Amino acid sequence: MTNNPLSKKLFSTLPLAAVVAIFSLSAVAAPVGTLVVSPCAGNGATITATTIDFGPTQCIETSAGTSVTSSFGTLLPGVSGLVTDLNLGVLPVNLFMSFNPGGGVLNFILTQVGPGQGATNCALVNPCSATPTSPITLVQVGSNVTGILPVKGTVTDANGTSNWSGQFSADFTNTTTAAIQAVFTAGGGASITTGYSGRLDVVIAPTVPEPGSLATFGIGAVLIGLGAIRRRKA
Repeated sequence: MTNNPLSKKLFSTLPLAAVVAIFSLSAVAAPVGTLVVSPCAGNGATITATTIDFGPTQCIETSAGTSVTSSFGTLLPGVSGLVTDLNLGVLPVNLFMSFNPGGGVLNFILTQVGPGQGATNCALVNPCSATPTSPITLVQVGSNVTGILPVKGTVTDANGTSNWSGQFSADFTNTTTAAIQAVFTAGGGASITTGYSGRLDVVIAPTVPEPGSLATFGIGAVLIGLGAIRRRKA
C-alpha cells in the first residue's frame, strides 16, 4: 500500500461535515422505538383456525413501555388506536394498526405472520401448532396455554419507513394445547375469545445509497478539500 501525500493532505483539510458525508449519508429519522399494546375495554380477540377478530370496536391501546418517536410526535402509553381483523392467509394488511400522535397517521402495515411449529401432535409435543399451516404457536405452561403469533411489517411517517417486528400473545387458563387444538380443528368456525397483548420493536429500515448520490457526495467533498489546500497555499 503506497502513501499518497496529496491524499493525506486532502483528508486532513476536509471539514468534518464533508468527511461525514463521504463515509455515511445522513439519514432523516423515521419511526423508532418500542410499542406495547393491549385491547381497549370491551374488546379482545376471538380466534379461529384462520382468523382473528379484534373486538366490536377494533380499539387497541398503547401500554406501559411504549415509546415510539416519529415526525408526528412521540407515541406514549395510554393512546388509543385501531387494529384490523385478520384473515391469517391474506397479506399484506394495510392499516393493521394505526395511531394518530400529533395528528399524523402512523400506519403499521402487516407483511408477515408466523411461522408456527412444524409439530401438530399437541397431545404429545410442546410447543405445537393446531395445523401444519397455522402461524400460531401453542405453549403449555403448567395448567395454562399461551398462544404466540409472531408478526412483522413496516411503518411510515413523513420522514421515511421503518421495520417493526415482535409478537402478539394470548393466555388460556386451565386448559391444554390439545384442547385448544381440538377447538381450532373442529370446523364450523369454532372459536375462542380471550384478552391479548403485543410487544413490537420499531427500527429504522437500512437503506442502500444510490451510486449517483455517493458520487455526488464524494466529488463535492474532494472539491471542498482542494479548495482548502489552495487557501492554505495562498
